[in-house]
Amino acid sequence: MPLLVHAIDLPADVVEVRAADADADGVDELLLVSAHHAGRRPDAITLTVVDVAPDGVPSVLASHPLGRTPYLWDAGPGLWLLGPKGASDLLTPATKRLALPTALAWMGPSTPRQADLLTDLDHDGSPELLAYSTEGRGGLVLVDLASRTSYPLRAGQTGLLSTTDDHGGQQVSLSVRWPRTKVADIDGDGVDDIVLVNGNSLRVWRGQAGTAPAEPISISLPVDIDPWEDPTLPHDADRRPVEGVWLEDVDGDAKADLVVHRAVLEGSWMGATAELLFMKGTGTAFSEPRSIATEALAVEVVLEDVDSDGDKDLVVPQVDITLSNMARALVARKMQVDVTLHRFEDGAFASESVLLHPLVLPIEDHETVHVEFADDMTGDGISDMVYQVADGPLTVYAGSLEGISDTPWATADVPVPPGEDTVFVHDLTGDGAPELVVWKAGGTTAHIATPTP
Repeated sequence: MPLLVHAIDLPADVVEVRAADADADGVDELLLVSAHHAGRRPDAITLTVVDVAPDGVPSVLASHPLGRTPYLWDAGPGLWLLGPKGASDLLTPATKRLALPTALAWMGPSTPRQADLLTDLDHDGSPELLAYSTEGRGGLVLVDLASRTSYPLRAGQTGLLSTTDDHGGQQVSLSVRWPRTKVADIDGDGVDDIVLVNGNSLRVWRGQAGTAPAEPISISLPVDIDPWEDPTLPHDADRRPVEGVWLEDVDGDAKADLVVHRAVLEGSWMGATAELLFMKGTGTAFSEPRSIATEALAVEVVLEDVDSDGDKDLVVPQVDITLSNMARALVARKMQVDVTLHRFEDGAFASESVLLHPLVLPIEDHETVHVEFADDMTGDGISDMVYQVADGPLTVYAGSLEGISDTPWATADVPVPPGEDTVFVHDLTGDGAPELVVWKAGGTTAHIATPTP
């Protein structure tokens, strides 16, 4: 079956593609981020919001030049800026700016950046803003943007000072580091909570609809998710670096669980494997880890509900980093990656994996290969796989409980530029089936592919 493809002219200097509900209508839009270079000056940023109609036809809703003002921006729901003079709503520029003093007021011309500022704790469609204010003694603050009510939270920031003495003079750098935060429903009451992540513990402000978050509680973690690395260890020491952390509901009970992916290195990456840890959340604590070990190195692990049964599974691509396999790869100029699945069942991830699909990837020109998982394009509730290599077609392979089909379900003859992020998968029409956006940085045209009705 062919995919229906629509082209869209890109604004100049696009460097990033995102998706969020920028106009607060309940359906995500395509966000194009343009960075305009100008010699030694910081890049100027422009945000372009693109609506994709139910038939896949794209149209530009708005373009917002942010220039070189030190802004942090975020979208969904709405599109907001946090800058030297406070927070403002790009959707309704006539709305009075929210006075919120931050360290951004101390900065000169800078390249604006996206940050996770917006949240909707009680899921009522009205966003809150989470930021670090310098007002008074300073601290983390949650602002209800509808009522303009601020709720201070006790959480400090850290700084970083550095100096360099090169290129003919000394330069002093001063930076401010906001606390590391996450929004998740820790207690499963349907209202999200604000979480301060400290490596071996969490500090949790429980969200409450229409009022201030509750007083914080501390939760110890069974595993340090941000361990200190001893710089005195020899380079060939055994290590278990943390490669991925997920704080979200896995087992379907509405309470956030903890999943950690750690690489297992015995002196070097040669022969490396991985361990995947699951710790069930109870609302006030996390269980001891239940661990599964992989037979090879795990890369780009994905946590999602592959089989639509209400809990989340682990998709684990594995690469055999052994001397014999590397030798074969150098001769063949190709390497096999086995995409495996660990289903969540009986309260934990299955120790035995299911082979979803083997991939043979070139070790040269690897950016010409594109592999993405799509939530469900075929309508059967099972995740599917998007694949494209070199000059071949953009191809969708249907997923099933037994694995990924070897027969293409749908194709599109569109040019796919090389690069890690040139195929973007996201539902932009609100029908539950994701669209495929093919683009490249600095390109003039993008293509949006949707299944044929």
